Amino acid sequence: MTELTPWPNGPSKTTMVDSDVSAASPSVWRRLSGSLVGAAGAVVVVAALDASWAQKAQTEPASWVALFVADVGILAVAAVALAMAVGLASMVLHPRSAPTIERLRHVLAPVEPEARAFVAVLLAVSIAAAFVWTVAVAHLGLTGLVLDEASICPPSGADSASGKHCARAVAGAVGASVGLSAAVLALALAVIALGAARAIGAELVERRPNPFVFGGVALALVVVVAAYGISTGNTSGGGGTLQILGVLKRDE
Repeated sequence: MTELTPWPNGPSKTTMVDSDVSAASPSVWRRLSGSLVGAAGAVVVVAALDASWAQKAQTEPASWVALFVADVGILAVAAVALAMAVGLASMVLHPRSAPTIERLRHVLAPVEPEARAFVAVLLAVSIAAAFVWTVAVAHLGLTGLVLDEASICPPSGADSASGKHCARAVAGAVGASVGLSAAVLALALAVIALGAARAIGAELVERRPNPFVFGGVALALVVVVAAYGISTGNTSGGGGTLQILGVLKRDE
């Protein structure tokens, strides 16, 4: 005689799902609450900085507290929405457990020699590629800003209805072109970075490079090059390839 068990064919799917949901609930709320706390802290810092800058820029400034409260009111809604999006994205991308600094350290510094060399080169090349992308997109944007709409639109007067319509169309086309070019450039640089990481990393396997050292050196070089461009450029972004970074010297 066969003895009956609560689950003759194993636990039911419904029971297993309910158990998983109840076990995951604390993790879900922990992630969402962590995202909200982080967003609240960022709102406080940003609102405090913005209130200080706004107070200095006005000839008859309002009180710092009033400016701070106004900033918090403006930023709070966007911060809550962003925090919820980040929390949900974290659960989708990292379903088993929330990402931590320790896990990131293991990802960036794997034990296997091949993976370690690949990550080291990829980290260094990605930092350099991000800088190249930033400078290139800045030049694309500057080209769009200085574009002479009068040479494209018919000479019917800038204040006429057709002139305004043409100007809006040109601005939209320029914006779309800059955005598309930036996306294509990012994709191309990503492919180059991956290819370089595989090719160069294969040559460095025996040396067991430290990804943090490679990334730190690349970041230091980028900072030096960026500082040179900022110091030698003017606030209009003219003077050369790197000198476009001079716009960062503007008061705003």
